[in-house]
Amino acid sequence: MKFVACVLASLAVASGVSVEHEVLNHMESLVHVSPRFSELKAATHLALAKEAEATSKGHGTGRNPMSEVAAMTDMMLIQCEHELTTMQVEHTRYHGECKKKTAQYSTTVAEKKRSADGNFKRADQYQTKWFSMLNKLPELDKAMSKTAQCIKTEDDKLDAAQSARTLAHKAYLKTLNDHAKALEDVRNIRLILQNSKLDDRSNKAATVSAGTKTTAKATGTFLEDAADSLISLKADADPRLHSLIQLAHAALTSQSQSGMDTIYALIYKTRDALLESRNKLVKEEEAAVGNWRTSKIAHKNDINDLHILKANYYSQSGVVRKEIGSLKKNEGTYKIKMAQDRKVQEDNQIMKDFLVVACAEDQRVYSRNYASKLNEKAALLQVQKKLVSLKWSTKVYAAIEPVSEGIAYLKGEYNFRSNLGRYISVHGSKVSCAPSTTVHTATTFHLALQPDDLSYLIFVKDSKGKKLYLTEDEKNNVGVQFEPTKGSRWNFHFLADTLSFNIRNQRSDMDLYVDSKTGFAVNTLRQTEDGRSQFKIERPGYSEVGCFKNKIGQQLSHYAGSFNDLNTEKCSSLCPSEQYKFFGLTEGKQCFCGGDFAQDKAAYTDCGYICPGRGGDSCGGKFRTIVYRNTPAPKPIIVEAAKGITSSAGGSHCAREHSGKTCSCTGIVSYGAKGKFYQRRVKGSTHCSNGAFGDPIVGTVKDCFCKSDASQKKL
Repeated sequence: MKFVACVLASLAVASGVSVEHEVLNHMESLVHVSPRFSELKAATHLALAKEAEATSKGHGTGRNPMSEVAAMTDMMLIQCEHELTTMQVEHTRYHGECKKKTAQYSTTVAEKKRSADGNFKRADQYQTKWFSMLNKLPELDKAMSKTAQCIKTEDDKLDAAQSARTLAHKAYLKTLNDHAKALEDVRNIRLILQNSKLDDRSNKAATVSAGTKTTAKATGTFLEDAADSLISLKADADPRLHSLIQLAHAALTSQSQSGMDTIYALIYKTRDALLESRNKLVKEEEAAVGNWRTSKIAHKNDINDLHILKANYYSQSGVVRKEIGSLKKNEGTYKIKMAQDRKVQEDNQIMKDFLVVACAEDQRVYSRNYASKLNEKAALLQVQKKLVSLKWSTKVYAAIEPVSEGIAYLKGEYNFRSNLGRYISVHGSKVSCAPSTTVHTATTFHLALQPDDLSYLIFVKDSKGKKLYLTEDEKNNVGVQFEPTKGSRWNFHFLADTLSFNIRNQRSDMDLYVDSKTGFAVNTLRQTEDGRSQFKIERPGYSEVGCFKNKIGQQLSHYAGSFNDLNTEKCSSLCPSEQYKFFGLTEGKQCFCGGDFAQDKAAYTDCGYICPGRGGDSCGGKFRTIVYRNTPAPKPIIVEAAKGITSSAGGSHCAREHSGKTCSCTGIVSYGAKGKFYQRRVKGSTHCSNGAFGDPIVGTVKDCFCKSDASQKKL
């Protein structure tokens, strides 16, 4: 905690050397207990030194340094007790979690061990079963190999028989062809003899076939031609007919009729013999083919039987292999489950062992820290007791501003200005930033720090001086009531980026929120990070103008001084409203006063230096001044009511921005303020908002004016 900054922010008048030295000596004896006492001692020295410096210049600070020490001691004691309670709660919760998690880990370890053992047993059973089936596979493989060899042998035999049958059939076809050739040659011999005219029968046959024609050649000529034909025929004739051809040739040459009869008899006999031989050959071939087909079918049936036997062996082998595979899969499944159980068991055992060590270490640390914190509390009680014995109050908060980082300590009267630009006002039981038919002023709120939990009660005073407390109800609406409840406690959280505060209700943990959609009502219905839940906390005597760039020769003219405990209230007191219209803070600790200045606006975040005198006040920035306007009269919350407002663009007023109402108009609607308007044609109604028209003038509440088509026609 920055106690040095606290003391520098508010000093007090020395009450007596003996008392001061007595307190300092007492704190010196407690420095070894906690660094807090070193800070407290240093703060006391600084407070005394500052007071001595002010006294040497002929004026005091107006406050007693020992009051500051008493206040800081009380705050330190409050925080120490809070830390003790927090330590106890957190340790109890953590110790309970240790027991709970340790029990959970132990249960998980035992369960996973049982599960892993069971899975291992099942996996071993499956392994034993499939291992016993392995000896069946070689037998089946051997039988399949033997059957395959038999099939190959039979296939070879069938192929050999098929080849032999093919050769035999080819020989049959050749012999059959030879018989056909021989029969053709016998026919040709007969025809040659018939055409020789040597035989009367042939002559008669020729005469009958030729009708009444007479032969064109002499008998001798026919004989010669026939003999030549026989000689030509012999060259290509079947060897078995060579003797018959020679006899026929001899008969022609001798021209013997009896020889011709003999030749004819031989021809017919040879023909009949050839026909008989051919028929016999055909019958034998048909019988051989039939026998072959029967043998082939039987052989193939045998081979098919062998294939069926082989397929049976293969099927049996497949069944065995499939069953072995299934058993192996089941074994693997249970082994995986076992490994997973072992992993979870080991992980939980490791976590349990680690947790036991961590919990034991936490217990040791807690015991040590708790004992140290108790010693610190006892020492603070000694300081407080010492201050009481010296007749100093135990509840002095008169000058406390920031005591702890992250928590704002405020005391006195303030105005709350929303970052939307409006001040909060209270009317009856309603709290809002809303416009009305009258001119309101910003309500002055009083803050009362509650030492039990460092929250604030925020209240206003009615005409009779009775307190009305700012309170959140069960529906998150905010109003005021005479008796404080849990919903009346608020915490202020400083936001360094916008130099503003969130005001958070302790019961709902929701921020104070300005709802512009419901007439700027103040509630805690929503959480947002924008200006609707951010507020400036201002003293009633001034209001913020903005952050401006420093212009040499054009800034606030009067330099009030540089201070290590500067804040807005101090700078305001140095620049009274009777003399100066504005005052400003710059460079973190400088105060200026003046009338007019060059209003060259800078980004608000440029004024990011925090005043050392009170957390939350901006002290400008590098070459940047945060400017305030002195307001001796109460701050107006709004301008005059919207009733009767007219537009330089013409038309009648129909709606105001943020009012939640629409502008009903069929004609031209003008949207804007201060002579700056955007216009568009509307048929029916329109929202009076930037979304509907654009923003003609930034940072100003705008109105809508309707110039209807009917009114223009009348004109």
